[in-house]
Amino acid sequence: MAKYLSFFSNEKEFRAALERDGDVLFHVARKGLENMVERFSTELKEQRFTGYYHGNTRGNKLRVRKGHLRQSVGGSVRGKTLPGLKAVFRVGGKLAHYAAPQEYG
Repeated sequence: MAKYLSFFSNEKEFRAALERDGDVLFHVARKGLENMVERFSTELKEQRFTGYYHGNTRGNKLRVRKGHLRQSVGGSVRGKTLPGLKAVFRVGGKLAHYAAPQEYG
């Protein structure tokens, strides 16, 4: 069952509604950020990587040999309060530690 927050430009009412329904806002915001991270990961993997082939690079997609860089694409949502929520996006990591030097150097 969906719950909605409404107010009419009254700071006191707005703060009271946040106090009353803050849990709902937190869960909605968290779900929105989780969807954003998932969409980022999926679209990046689909639009920027291709299978491996011999010869020169064709187009603007990265060729995949072992798939470590593609597998490293992802992210997470952190925070236990509404003001503390943040989405962290990741490319690289243990399997693809070369991602930063390859990109910048």
